Amino acid sequence: KLYWNKLGLMKNILLWIKERIRLTFSDIFSFSATASRGDFFTMIIISLFITWIVAWIVGAVLSFVFAPIFPKSWIGYISFALAIILFIYLQLANVCRRLNDLGKDRWLAFLIFIPGLNILFELYLLIIPGKDK
Repeated sequence: KLYWNKLGLMKNILLWIKERIRLTFSDIFSFSATASRGDFFTMIIISLFITWIVAWIVGAVLSFVFAPIFPKSWIGYISFALAIILFIYLQLANVCRRLNDLGKDRWLAFLIFIPGLNILFELYLLIIPGKDK
């Protein structure tokens, strides 16, 4: 009986993870949806992985296609720049969704561009609970 209880618990955990991933990816590019603290944190981690994968794929494709034309260091810089642009876009969307959940103005999202203040601002977004639904 204990074995079946553990299987039921594992099934519930896997279903929770699946639902969390589905909810995270459903509004990944949206600036107008809302995000709870959990969604906000999950999206930070997922956007790091997405950025890393995109940089790796873009770098591989560019080095395959443009290797005779560009030096290898340029290809690395280009793929890194594209990945940074993608990460900034995903983070702006993530912060805007969290600000919508808190009922704050979305213009506050530009605080992430101020060094030092950006860390405090994102900690604020992680700690403060959202509106009751």
